[in-house]
Amino acid sequence: MNENTDPLSLFAPDLFRGSTALVTGGGSGIGRRIALAFARFGANVVIASRSEETLDAAREEIGAAGATCLAVPTNIRDTDGVDALLERTLERFGTVEFLVNNAGGQ
Repeated sequence: MNENTDPLSLFAPDLFRGSTALVTGGGSGIGRRIALAFARFGANVVIASRSEETLDAAREEIGAAGATCLAVPTNIRDTDGVDALLERTLERFGTVEFLVNNAGGQ
């Protein structure tokens, strides 16, 4: 896709620099694409998914895009797991500016 057809090319490359985005379901599909978009614009990215395999692959791709990525295996149906996700995120980055609740199973 060239710059003329890429809708994200309208935004400054460092638009989200210094901010943190947490994306549930960030290991695959739409969540992964959203996480990569945040990475493209300089955000720290936290991805959560039940599958460690998809998380590992997504973390590598996000890192290759130049972003810092924390991947946390999480089942969003487990409230203790969600609390642990938030705790690890805050320990690492101190804040969350963007939360994308993309994981299924609500």
